[in-house]
Amino acid sequence: MARHFVTALENSVTQQFGSSECISCMSHSNENILNFKRSAVCRVSDDYLPDNAASQTSHIATCAFNSLFLGEVTIPDWDMFQSGNPSAQLHAAARSVCGGPVYVSDPPQEHNFDLLRQLVTLDGATLICDGCAKPTRDSMFCNVQEDGKSALKLFNTNCQGQLGVVAAFNLQGALWDRACRDFVIRESERHPIHATVRPRDVEMFASGHCDHQNYVVHQYSKPENIFLLSSLDDEVTVELPPGGFEIISFSPVTHVSEGSEIQVAPLGLRDMMNPGGALCKMLNNQGGTGRQVQFHGRGSGTFFGYSSYPPLAGTLAGQSDSSLLPVAKSVKYDVETGIFQIAIPDRWAVVEWCLTLSW
Repeated sequence: MARHFVTALENSVTQQFGSSECISCMSHSNENILNFKRSAVCRVSDDYLPDNAASQTSHIATCAFNSLFLGEVTIPDWDMFQSGNPSAQLHAAARSVCGGPVYVSDPPQEHNFDLLRQLVTLDGATLICDGCAKPTRDSMFCNVQEDGKSALKLFNTNCQGQLGVVAAFNLQGALWDRACRDFVIRESERHPIHATVRPRDVEMFASGHCDHQNYVVHQYSKPENIFLLSSLDDEVTVELPPGGFEIISFSPVTHVSEGSEIQVAPLGLRDMMNPGGALCKMLNNQGGTGRQVQFHGRGSGTFFGYSSYPPLAGTLAGQSDSSLLPVAKSVKYDVETGIFQIAIPDRWAVVEWCLTLSW
């Protein structure tokens, strides 16, 4: 019976809307999941309850741990949120790394555009990670809502696994109470906690798929504080207030070509919650002798990253635009930190662009 219901739903969506892009809700049972044929997106949370303050952090924890299983067979959907809600930043941070759809249910005239612009490009496209976010190994079996000390850490990747991102959340002090059957806040458990984040938290890096010694680190809360780590186990410690979060991006440092002394590590679009989500792929001259790197991305704003030497030349081109825009004169380079910044014009926000830098 379930198979017939799911098939009928998918056929109806395809017939009425021209595609099978539907979100399956209330469908965690095997007879639903194992019968998906055309649709793939599945809600991994309870309902988003904008007026229930106690449910906000619990929503994040539920989505994170449900994604462990559901992320293997579906594209996890973390539900809507409201950008004007007091917990909007917390939800936006989670959606920025979750790897699933991002959408809001704001009442008319109550949009927080400053927050929404950190999630989507000018044409409304979202900067989605490579896969679904999952808890890091060291937070997998911690009680991130009740033990008073553990942060929930989620990892994901961008740019086809070349960049890593870890989001840390303080979800302590609010949970679902089975006795009263409601979400409750325990003020005695709500206090700042510390979280330790390492490049090793990103499974792609830890598994040895990325053999790099140095990593450039960017923190969402301290965008100007960009620094280098020299190993997978070097730590970044952050303090998280109750209901607070931090998003840390890791970019492995690579040589622009074999044997070259020039090293580079892109970070993405500076003003986005998940900067690396703007990068689609990076091509360098590994195996060759050239000193050129291509960054393919989307969105507009300030593109930034690390380079051991200042770029000498550069061009920017849109996917559907054969003209080349010279950008060498507009590159801002900090000699002390090695950080470069380049403005991506708004006219390329709606297409994939290619930034070519030469040394």
